[in-house]
Amino acid sequence: MILLISEIRPTGWRKTVEAYINKLSKNSFYLFDLMGHTRFLYFYDYASDSELNEIKHLLQLGYAKHEFGNSKPSKAALTIFTHSILKKPKLEGDKNE
Repeated sequence: MILLISEIRPTGWRKTVEAYINKLSKNSFYLFDLMGHTRFLYFYDYASDSELNEIKHLLQLGYAKHEFGNSKPSKAALTIFTHSILKKPKLEGDKNE
């Protein structure tokens, strides 16, 4: 259900997804699945700039949750993951390799 909420993005969706991330354990399969889906949305979905910023925040929150295990990571901890997780994956046949 949370994947559908993140896909449709109704009013208040970010707080709902944040609360869900906070409830999960740090090595949860559901956290892994949500982060994979959220990365897909960040790179390939049609989203406004504000939605992309919200998706980026959720990605940082999810990866920090996995790495540190706490539900309220510091802003410095969130920015650690920015460059590594937001690197667009290379596709086969990409001419920029």
